[in-house]
Amino acid sequence: MNSIHEASPLQSLPLELQVAICSYLKDIDLAIMELTCKHFKELLKDDLFWKENTPLSAQLYPTLSAKDSLLKNYRDYCNYFSEIFPELKEGPSLNAFQKKKQTDEVLKKSFKDRSHTETATLFLNIFYHKKELINFVVDVFSDFNPH
Repeated sequence: MNSIHEASPLQSLPLELQVAICSYLKDIDLAIMELTCKHFKELLKDDLFWKENTPLSAQLYPTLSAKDSLLKNYRDYCNYFSEIFPELKEGPSLNAFQKKKQTDEVLKKSFKDRSHTETATLFLNIFYHKKELINFVVDVFSDFNPH
């Protein structure tokens, strides 16, 4: 077992390989990885990782860093759906990533319980009223398995 000050096997890889691996991660995985240690916090400071994964948010909020933009979009996404699904307002205080995961789960359940027409209406409302959130909803829907 590594001591707290030893590099992890991932940190021991050449920097080019670390960058290549990180380039395949989703936004939430990058954000979590950044919180694991100083090494990855420094590595993932570069907007190179964030711009490719959040082009819409970077365009909508050019004065924010891509990470700040992502967190803002997570909060907006969760707040928007907490108005539609009251159960999202209840429960313990969660961080942005936990809240997004909770919101995703409620949406998946909602997709399962709704007709195709109701789901299409929900998508259209999001598209017209909160266009910046549509990518999050599409991600949830693409992972959705109705069975």
